[in-house]
Order: sequence, then structure tokens, then C-alpha cells
Amino acid sequence: MLSKIVVLIDHLEQAQTQDLKKYLLTKTYADSDIFKVFEYLAASVKKKEDQKSPEYIHEKIFPKSTKKTIANYLSLLYNWAEEWMALETLKQEEFTVDHLAQRWLNKNGLYHLADQTYNRIERGITEEGKADLHRTRIKALAMFDQLFSNNPARENLPKEKYEEMAGSFRQYMKAKLLLINTELHNWGDINNFNFTDCIQENARLIDTIESDETSHILELLLSMIRDNHVPAFMELKDILLGGRLVPATRMFLIIGRYMQRVSMRLWSKGLIKDQKIMHDLLDFGMKSGIYFTNDRLPSAVFHNVVVQQCLISDYEETVKFIEKWMPSVVTEDTEATQALAMAQCCFYHHRYPEIHLYTGRHVFPTFNQKNLAQGLHLIAAFENRDCERHIYETAFTSSQNFLKRNQLRMSKHLFDSYKNLITFIKAVDNNNERIPNPELISPLLYRKWCMELYQVLANRVSGN
Repeated sequence: MLSKIVVLIDHLEQAQTQDLKKYLLTKTYADSDIFKVFEYLAASVKKKEDQKSPEYIHEKIFPKSTKKTIANYLSLLYNWAEEWMALETLKQEEFTVDHLAQRWLNKNGLYHLADQTYNRIERGITEEGKADLHRTRIKALAMFDQLFSNNPARENLPKEKYEEMAGSFRQYMKAKLLLINTELHNWGDINNFNFTDCIQENARLIDTIESDETSHILELLLSMIRDNHVPAFMELKDILLGGRLVPATRMFLIIGRYMQRVSMRLWSKGLIKDQKIMHDLLDFGMKSGIYFTNDRLPSAVFHNVVVQQCLISDYEETVKFIEKWMPSVVTEDTEATQALAMAQCCFYHHRYPEIHLYTGRHVFPTFNQKNLAQGLHLIAAFENRDCERHIYETAFTSSQNFLKRNQLRMSKHLFDSYKNLITFIKAVDNNNERIPNPELISPLLYRKWCMELYQVLANRVSGN
């Protein structure tokens, strides 16, 4: 089993490794054995696991040290790395460092400086006038620490300031509960979990608290996720694209990613039909960093936005999109990841015979990509089954076996979606007179394709 520091270093981007290295040099010096262990691990990311084990490091790299010493070095390096992670997080959350400094200054009797820091926090949050859950929280905490301290300035504050502080906490709790209920609805739908009691209990608390702009925005988000509410979606789109949220904050990213998912759902249901809406959201998401993590595009997110691009653009434009953003994607196999994106492009533009050119020649590096490739490969084989029956039968059996092997790795929603797709395809291939209507199947992967196929069969039966 790899030590925690090895797992961490293997996961870091190159720039993050350099930042961690600089931090470690504030704890030790460059010629120390512990730092040499870190440098060895940082240079060994692509080596085999056994070459990063404590035993190997002891025997091959530092034979003069004891096994216990190496183990202690690895443990201490991870402790320091945890400090670095926490500090990096603090630096990325605006006003958090200011608030902690205000708390320290009040605690240590530097009240004048604490007052200046508090005023800077309040002014910075209030003057910009943008909604954000983190800012609501920091404003409440800063006000609380200012009032619940020995700072003499509190003696001259009117009672309204205390009421404002209490109201700030209530509004933060309301906004947080709205966000929690939104995710309970979302995750419940995905995994078929029943969160009704928890949602209702939270809702009773939410209804007792007055709203502010942040909670109003999150009420729209809840309505959009829970009810597929198009007016809420449209208002949120205007808020997001109109610059009324603080960029790059957690609330900004959460709303942006929910908007991407729901826009695809509403488009597929025909509830929104304006292509410009889809284009504007996708363009904003790519340019504002909503879909990115540490300035890189996770492969799972990349495949989602490729689907979104397919829905609003022709084949050629989608190919250009894939080529433009491919260098930004985090992947162990660039060629395989691009091939899978091309397979998606072929599927959504009805170029089924070409899908095999991309799904059959690569070993895909992530489980999510294997899932996608398996489904696309099966559909392509089904579409071409009259010409190459044996390929279809092999693909169908392979899909069944893939499902059985990986059931424990899949969420219930994903497993049932694949199982229902396979069942539907089998019914169609067998010319079953009672082919199930995809509208009545839930969950179902590639529902739109299934509906189009079902409609063709229904028209054929009716003679149209």
C-alpha cells in the first residue's frame, strides 16, 4: 500500500508540486535527507508503485537510514503537505485570511487594527454588491467576532448592529439549507434515494427565515433542479451571464455546473429550443473556468461539454471544438480521450458506421470513459447489425458481461440506465411485438436515440 504522501504527489499537477516544494523549504533545508526523499518521490511519478514503497526507498535510495526513519520522513512530509493544502485553500477563499487576522487581532488586544480589518471586509463585501454564499458566511462571522470580543468599539454600537449580525447568520443558514436541499433532490434522482423527510425538515426551517439576494438565487436553483422550472432556469441564466455572482467562488461554480446539466436536460425534453441559449452557456462556461479544475479540464467534464456542443453545432464545428480544447484536458491517454470525443461526435450526428473507428482501437484510461465507449460501441454495432451480425452479437454479449463485472462499481442509477438500454435494444432486435415505450422506461441511457428508434418502428407498424 502506497503511503499518503506518494498518493498525493502522484496526483499533483506540476505547478502544484513546485508550490509544495517551496513550502517544504520553509520547514527544512535543501540538503536534508527528508527533502531528498521528497525530491525522489516528485521525480518518480511515472515509476512503478514498488519503486515508491518505503522498503524500496530504504534499500535502494537511502540504505544508510533505517526503515523507521524513512517511514517517519514520509509521515512528516504528509503532515507538512496537509498544512500546505490548508494554506492554499485559505488563500483561494477571499476574505478568509482577513477574517482570521481580524479574529487574531481582537484576541490579542490590537483593537484598532482589528477595526480596520473588519471595516475592510465589510466594505469589500458590501460595495461590490454581488451575491455569494461564502461572502454571506464571512460577513456573519466577521460581525460575530467583532461583537463577541473585548473590543471597546462594541460598546458604542447600536442594538441594530446586533440584530443585523443575527440576521446575517439566519440568511446564511437559509442559503446553505437551500443549497443542501438542491443537492438532495439532484443526488436522490441520480441514485434513486428517498430524501423526502430530510428535505421537508430543512424546508420548514427555510420558510421561517427572511430572504436576501443570495437565498433568492438559490431558491431559483432549487426550483430548477427539483421541477425543471424553465422560468427559474432563464432567470438564473441572466444572473450568471449578467455578472451578478462573484466569479470563481464555490457558489458560482456550483450554479454554473448545474446550469450546464439542466440546460442539456431541458433541451432534450424540448423545453428550451433557442440554440443561442445553449451556445451562450457553453461559451461562458468554457471562458469563465466553470468547467475547469486548477485551470485544466477533467476528462469527465470534457465529455459532457462535447455532448453539449453536439446538441447545438454540426459535425464540423464539433470537431473544431474538440481539437481546440483537447490540449486542456487532464488525461493519461490524450489519443484515446480524443478518440472517444470523436465517437460521441459521430453518435450525436448520426454517423454510426464511424463510431467503431474510435471505440474499437483504444484502451480507455478511466472507468467513466470505458462506460461511454461500451454504450456507443453497442449502439454502433446495433445500427450496422444487418451488414455485420457477428459484430453486433459480440458487442451485445460484451456489454452484458461489462455490466455484470462492474455492477458494484456503478451507482444504481448508472447500472439501471445501462441495463434498460440493453433490454430495449434486445427487444428491438428480436422484433418483439411488445417493444417497451422509452418514455415509460426510467432511468434510460441515450433516451433520445431510443425514442427516435421507437418512433420509426411505430410508424412502420402503423404504415406511415
